[in-house]
Amino acid sequence: MRRYIHFFIDESGNAKSDFFVVGGFYLQSDDPSEIESAKYKIASNITKTEKSIKKYRFLNEKDLINYYSRNNTSSHNDKEVKWNNMSYQNKNYLIDKLKNNQQHNFVIASNLKKWQADFININAIYNMMVFFSLERILQNLANNHKLQANDQITVKIYIDQRKDIPKVKDKNAKNKMFKLYGLEDYLDTCFYNQTKFKNLNITVNQLNSISSPVIRYCDYFVGCVSSTFSLFNGSKKQWFSNSDYLLDKFVKKIDSRCFSTLKKQQKSMKKVFEIFENYS
Repeated sequence: MRRYIHFFIDESGNAKSDFFVVGGFYLQSDDPSEIESAKYKIASNITKTEKSIKKYRFLNEKDLINYYSRNNTSSHNDKEVKWNNMSYQNKNYLIDKLKNNQQHNFVIASNLKKWQADFININAIYNMMVFFSLERILQNLANNHKLQANDQITVKIYIDQRKDIPKVKDKNAKNKMFKLYGLEDYLDTCFYNQTKFKNLNITVNQLNSISSPVIRYCDYFVGCVSSTFSLFNGSKKQWFSNSDYLLDKFVKKIDSRCFSTLKKQQKSMKKVFEIFENYS
């Protein structure tokens, strides 16, 4: 049987962060047109909600103008809406307006302070976290009889424009394609060597969050999870306040899963995992 699974992925954090979080959502079906329809609905939902947020903050949040408007323009619609530049009121509003279009949220977290290494190779950790996420999701789908390991599975992965990949339009540019193919090759090798899923056709595609509402959706979910980790890690910064409440609303509304990279890391992140477990 042929199956189709599309993953949409963003990240939060860097090599200097306490936590590195990778995640987003996936759509799966035996009919690719169903996935495209759901993707369109998610994008439309995000675009309409962002429009209301931009209007509200332009009219009511003048004190936050540096977060959402460039100095050389007068338009309130000129800057991308991101989790880290929204007020608590708008974050809460966004989650209230989210619609369930059969997407499944997922996130994987790594406590970088627990890594036993002389330096943090964030690209290697990113690749590993993507593999762990996909493998566990595919295994869960197999366990729930939604696919079989010997199915022909087309896996399309859409990632945000990562900081270390040049923003170039030429898809044949060697540096950009080397990094994208590097992730594809890594996933192909890991799945073939370490799992029972041998019939995967994996492609990695890059999207710019400015023009991609589905990637911005990932930013909101991953940002919410990352903020909650920071809150439970003792941060007193105002923009992390009540992140746990927002995450609880997010997870309650949309099917969501949270993974960790290493079992020994779970103790320091236990409270966040418990939020997900409440609705699993």
